[in-house]
Amino acid sequence: THALHCVDINGDGLKDLVTGKRWWSHGRAEPGHDMPPRLYWFEAKKSSDGLIKFLPHEIDDASGIGTQFVVTDFNGDGLLDVVVSNKRGTYLHEQVRK
Repeated sequence: THALHCVDINGDGLKDLVTGKRWWSHGRAEPGHDMPPRLYWFEAKKSSDGLIKFLPHEIDDASGIGTQFVVTDFNGDGLLDVVVSNKRGTYLHEQVRK
């Protein structure tokens, strides 16, 4: 990955990870150079022994990340959103209440 944010995406008090794979981040000689870009958040879960494990959740399977991206409450609804700008364009991934 080229960028990562540690933020509490789901509001449970634990810092989760937001990251992904860039589109064409390396030359043709690199393994996976032509794989699709992805954007994930990894949910932190604390086990009974106190260890933290991360459960992956795919946010998007076409935008990926850039060398920087922003995780913020973009629309003022109290939920964190992910804003990505890269070689494929600019994307706003809004979190919705369940």
